[in-house]
Amino acid sequence: MHNPSKWVDPFGLSGTSKVISDANSWNRFQARSAGGMFKSRTEAAKAYHLWKKQDWAALEKMMPPGSWPPNNGFVTVEHVVLQPGTKIDRYGGWLDKNGKFNDTGSFVAPAGASFESRALQQSALEKPYTVYEVIKPISAEGGSAIPWFGQPGMGMQYDFQKYGHNIQTLIDGKFIKKIP
Repeated sequence: MHNPSKWVDPFGLSGTSKVISDANSWNRFQARSAGGMFKSRTEAAKAYHLWKKQDWAALEKMMPPGSWPPNNGFVTVEHVVLQPGTKIDRYGGWLDKNGKFNDTGSFVAPAGASFESRALQQSALEKPYTVYEVIKPISAEGGSAIPWFGQPGMGMQYDFQKYGHNIQTLIDGKFIKKIP
């Protein structure tokens, strides 16, 4: 659907969530898979093949236990712009020795998305859960989460890292505000 304003509907109800196609080629797959994730180009090629086939169980099995999925955890990725009023949330962050909340993570989901759809490690449930509202438009990578860690995944996730942001920089820049 044509979307000249690049508005993002996080639940996909209006059909405007897909704004800019970002084909997931071999080069993009490698760039989005953490450096050193694969021991060889052959291993990376095998992972890429499994990822293209969406054989998530076989892909996870070939990775070391507890490893995050390749391609930054995305099934497919697109550039999106989260608009003011959008509510997002995440499990993450910590309190420093002075009791100040800090969060340098860069992944969020639409507020209220199920834990299972995020395909996070169970230990993420021990982290603070925080809801934010977008105040200024924010560029992000968006797409479905690869099923992983025994979770079904496939929920929408957004990552701000490519655009130089994390939760703390977005708070400090007044792009997002915490919702009590």
